[in-house]
Amino acid sequence: MKRFSGKRFSPVATPYGVRESVYWLYKYATGLSRLNADVVKAVPRIVTLNPEIKPCFRLAFAGDIMPVEAPVRIADRLKEFVGDADCFIANFEGTISEAARGALHVSDRRHSPATISLLKNIFPPERTFLSVANNHAGDFGEAAFFKSLYMLEAYGFHTFGCLDRPFADVNDGVRVTGGSAWSNRRADFICRLNSPKKFSKPGAFNILFPHFGYEFELFPRRQTVALAWSLAEGFDALVGHHSHCPQPVTIEQNGHKAENPQKLIAYSLGNFLATRRNKNYHSGLLLKLGLGRDRTGRLAAATLEWREIKARQKPDKEFFIEIS
Repeated sequence: MKRFSGKRFSPVATPYGVRESVYWLYKYATGLSRLNADVVKAVPRIVTLNPEIKPCFRLAFAGDIMPVEAPVRIADRLKEFVGDADCFIANFEGTISEAARGALHVSDRRHSPATISLLKNIFPPERTFLSVANNHAGDFGEAAFFKSLYMLEAYGFHTFGCLDRPFADVNDGVRVTGGSAWSNRRADFICRLNSPKKFSKPGAFNILFPHFGYEFELFPRRQTVALAWSLAEGFDALVGHHSHCPQPVTIEQNGHKAENPQKLIAYSLGNFLATRRNKNYHSGLLLKLGLGRDRTGRLAAATLEWREIKARQKPDKEFFIEIS
């Protein structure tokens, strides 16, 4: 696994080496990459995973919550899609901070309290679980990171993904674990993706929620697929983020071998909230997973739904985020 990189005061912080950073800039300027379209196969938007199991608990997932830099309105249909879920899980990308980003720190992600207000109006904070393990966690340093984390928790949100809270127990039978493969700056206080299996809860439905893969790519690279299957060992599902654009939701067997069970792997849910001008950031996925009790009494996946979402900027500069 790549070591965390980047110095606190480097002008433009990146988690990648020189070659990958140049490629990132190319994609940013020219549009989303469509390479590797044949590597994995996406499932339909509605799937019955196990017809013998009746869903009794629903989890809704979203991708990256980016800083809100313009007025935002959320479509009623989007709220309705997540509204019947028992919990909502997403990646909180950046830090709530009053510190100025500065002209020389263009890659830092600073949230304002407006993000909190918006999230509170989408889903109840007490049932919202936010991962803080991502490549922007260290943008303003450790003290600012924890101040931001405590502010989220003061409003009732649950957080996970830092070293002293690598996972969150949604209830007694469901655990979600965070971790990041990347960091723009030094961030020894967040979880990496080194042996996440150690955080799996015996007898529970375990979900890995990793920040991994590569940005602005609509399909995962072959090495990302291999990494996903390696990371997913010991977990019942893997739901990823970091690409800033939607990648396939899959249900496959590792190596397509009959003795290996099928597993949900969503490579990236893209962006949930984003108001940047660059259209690369304007799409994502919402995913809803229904769980029920199998014959042994253990929670298992029963149903799966996903929807594409789009952020559209209106003439008055407001962003309207809707189900596409």
